[in-house]
Amino acid sequence: MKIAALALTFLVGILVCSIASAEKFDDYYKAAEASRLSGKPLVIVLSGQFCPWCEKQKMELNRGIHTEFNWVVVPAKLYPQYTIKGKGIPQLCILTKVGPVWTKKTYVGYKETKRIKELIKWHQKKK
Repeated sequence: MKIAALALTFLVGILVCSIASAEKFDDYYKAAEASRLSGKPLVIVLSGQFCPWCEKQKMELNRGIHTEFNWVVVPAKLYPQYTIKGKGIPQLCILTKVGPVWTKKTYVGYKETKRIKELIKWHQKKK
């Protein structure tokens, strides 16, 4: 009986972890589709190789479980439509849905998760 309860607890733990970690994506198209279907904002981290601030940004976002938004890390060179040309990396492009319209705003530099959440709320209030 104890073994069955322990196994059930383990399986529930795996299920909860897999659901909670579903907010981070390794593929831009999957992240965009998940945000489109759920209406959750999408944070695109535009990064580059050998960029210490990009790594710090990834570590910052990896530290928590973010149920408020989906996020993905992509190479800035491959997604220039989301970057501010001539500016450094990392850049964060925040896509939010306001009514039926998706809006885009890109920020330059490292941002703590708390600040990202504040920016998302600010964008959602704008009409």
